[in-house]
Amino acid sequence: MFMLRNRSCYFKDGWLCQLGIIIAVITGIFGFAGCGTALAQGDTEESVISFGFESDAVSRYVWNGLAFSEGAVWQNFAWASARSFEVSLWSNYGLASKVPGPRMDEIDVAVAYSTSLFNIEFQPALRALYFPDQPDNPNTAELSLNLSYPVGFLTPYTYHSVDIKAYEGAYFGELGVVSSWDINDRASLEIAGGIGWGAAKYNEAYFGYSKNALELVTLDACMTYCFTGSLYIRPHLVVSSLFDNDLKHLVDDPTIFQVGAAVGIEW
Repeated sequence: MFMLRNRSCYFKDGWLCQLGIIIAVITGIFGFAGCGTALAQGDTEESVISFGFESDAVSRYVWNGLAFSEGAVWQNFAWASARSFEVSLWSNYGLASKVPGPRMDEIDVAVAYSTSLFNIEFQPALRALYFPDQPDNPNTAELSLNLSYPVGFLTPYTYHSVDIKAYEGAYFGELGVVSSWDINDRASLEIAGGIGWGAAKYNEAYFGYSKNALELVTLDACMTYCFTGSLYIRPHLVVSSLFDNDLKHLVDDPTIFQVGAAVGIEW
């Protein structure tokens, strides 16, 4: 048995909804500032559009320490970026479904904006989540904000997201640090660790237990090896563990090891 998203709750009110408004305002402010900077620089720099695609075979679908699959999944990610904006499409295929062949059970569409101020990098984003052929899982949307501050080979970060549709006001936050090294001119290693917390509405929606909690610790590592051109391979390992006493007993697997290997290309 694996932990399923509790789709029976629909929240209409709550102070965390205000966080969504705050993120939207921040998006507008920094978007305006970024556009103003670009205009101030004039038209000397042409808009450069880049594309990428990554296909990832993963032992299990894990999100915020919760397992959403019984076995292996196949996840694909495609993106296009121009200047500071990026649009992306992500999909999850369940490989352990009873029907023949992989079954696509989630599609995420996102738009993000990236900018920096006083060496702090900001990335607000809007994401829509669709669940094909899953009548018990209503489609939803979320606003998120990622802030990071590169300091040498260390990058402290904090990530915040809030649901604005099916679980309106369900908030989750994370604080951590990323460290990366270049092994040689083709390979690099990245290690990250963080702690996460959920608001009462988030935990009510996904655990059926309403409480504010510092609940999750994660550690992940990946190595990226670039072949000729823009083709790369990225094996990765993620360990996540729920440590809140009230929440970890509500799932079958409070500690999950997730391994995978992704192949991608950028141009």
